[in-house]
Amino acid sequence: MVNVFNQYFMENSLLVKILTTIPKNLHSELLKFINSPFFNEKEEIIAFVECLLTHYPFKKPFSKEECFSIVFPQKAYNDSKMRQLMSATKKVVEQYLVVTQMQKNDYQADAMLVDYYRKYDLAGALQPKIKGLEKSVNQPKFIDEKYFYKKYRLAVTKAGVLSEQGANERNKNFKELYGNQLKETIEELNKYYFFQVLNLYSISYNFSTLFESEFEMGFVQEILKEVLENEVYQETVPLNMLAHSLIFLSDMEQENHYFKLKSLLETHAHKIEPYVATNFYRRACSYCIRQIHQEKEVYCESLFELYQTMLEQNLILVRGNFPTGTFKNIVNLALRLDKDEWVEKFIKDNHNKLAGENPDDILNFALALLEFKKGNHQQVLDLLNQVEALKDLYYNIEAKRLFLKVFYELDLIDILYAQMNAFKVYIHRNKLITNLQKKMNRKFVNVLIRIVELPPKQEKKFLKLKEKISLDKELYERNWLLEKMENHSLYSIKKAP
Repeated sequence: MVNVFNQYFMENSLLVKILTTIPKNLHSELLKFINSPFFNEKEEIIAFVECLLTHYPFKKPFSKEECFSIVFPQKAYNDSKMRQLMSATKKVVEQYLVVTQMQKNDYQADAMLVDYYRKYDLAGALQPKIKGLEKSVNQPKFIDEKYFYKKYRLAVTKAGVLSEQGANERNKNFKELYGNQLKETIEELNKYYFFQVLNLYSISYNFSTLFESEFEMGFVQEILKEVLENEVYQETVPLNMLAHSLIFLSDMEQENHYFKLKSLLETHAHKIEPYVATNFYRRACSYCIRQIHQEKEVYCESLFELYQTMLEQNLILVRGNFPTGTFKNIVNLALRLDKDEWVEKFIKDNHNKLAGENPDDILNFALALLEFKKGNHQQVLDLLNQVEALKDLYYNIEAKRLFLKVFYELDLIDILYAQMNAFKVYIHRNKLITNLQKKMNRKFVNVLIRIVELPPKQEKKFLKLKEKISLDKELYERNWLLEKMENHSLYSIKKAP
C-alpha cells in the first residue's frame, strides 16, 4: 500500500521545487550534464532524474515509492536509501545550476581565472584577463550594487598585482602607479560601502514609517555630506539618488533634494535597473503624498507627473501586474485634479493588468470613485453593491467611507447612522489599522455626525465646526466635508468674519 505521507512528500520536496525552476526546454541539457562522468558516476541518479522529469511541471502528486520502484526495480522500498538518493541528486542538480550560472557570468569566470593565474604567477595569461575584466566592468548594462562591487574588486586585484610586481622588480614608475592604484581602490571601496549604507538606511526608514517606529540618522549624516559635497561621489549614479532621497524623506523641509532627485531620474533613470528606478520614483511619490497631506497642493501636479512618467516607462507593473494600491492612488489623484476623461481612459487601459484575486472588485470600486466625482450617486451605490470582497485593507476602508458619503448625498440618514456605527466598530476592532489611520477615520465619522446633526440657526456652532474641519490636517475626506459645509442650509453665514 502506498503511504499517503510519502505520496505528497515528493511533490513538496526541496529537490522537486528546485527542478520546478528549470524550464522544460533545458531538460535535455540537464540530462546531458547528469550523464557526464565528470559530474556524476551514479546510474541511479540518472534514472531518478529521468523519472522525476516525467512528472514536470509537478502539478499532480506522486509517491517516493513510485520513483523508488523505477530506479531500483528489483528492490523493496527503503526510505533511508531513498532519502540518500534524493540528497545526492540534489547536489548534482545544484552543480548544474552553478555551472550554467557561471556560463552566463563572464565576469565571475574571468575573476576566478585571475585569482588562479596570480596564484601560479602566470603573468602572460594574467594581464589579458585583467584587461578583459576592465572591459566587462566598464561596460555595465546597469549601474547597481554589483557594478560598485565589481569595480572595487577589480581595483583590489590591480593593486595586488602591482604590489607583487613591485616586490619582484620595482621600476621608476612604481611609486606613482601604485599610489594612484591605492587611491582608486579606496574610492571604489567608498562608493560600494556608501551605496550599501545609504541603501540600508533607506530600507530602515521605510520600515520605521510602515510600522510607526523610531528612525535615527546617526553617523550616516557624515556619509551624506561626503557624497553630496565631494565631486567624486556627487555625480555618481545612483549613489547621489540614494543620498537625495534619504535626506528629503527624513526631513520634509528639504524640498530642493526632492527636485534634485526628480531631475536626476529624468536624466539618468535609464542607467539603473528598472526595479531600482521604480523604487526611487516611489520614494519621490511618497514625499509628494506627504507634502499634499500638509496642504501643499502644488505637489499634486508633481505627483501626477511622476505617475505619468512611470506609466510611460513601464515602471509601475510588478511582474506584469498593476499594484492595486497604486492604481487607486492614481485614480484618486487624477480625479482631485479634475482629469475625469484621463481617469476613464486610464481605467480602461489598465484594469485588465490589476494584481490580486478580485480585479473586478477593484475595477468597480475605481468606477464608483469616478461616478461619485461626476455626482452620479445612485450609480456609485450600484457599483459598490457589485463589489463582493475587497481583501485589500485600504480599499475596504475607503469603500466604507465612500458608502457613508453616498448615503449622506442621497439623504438616507437612517442607513447612514447605522453604517457609521458599524464603521466605527470595524475601525476599533481591526488590529491591522495603524493608530493614526484609526484616529483619522474616527474623526471623519464624528465630523460627519456633527454635520448631520447641526441645529438650525446655530451660526456659532456652524462656524466653529467649519473652522475645526479647515484646520484639522489629520482628517480623512476633509475637502468633501468642507464642501458639505458649504452646501449646508447654514451656508448663508459662511462668509462671516
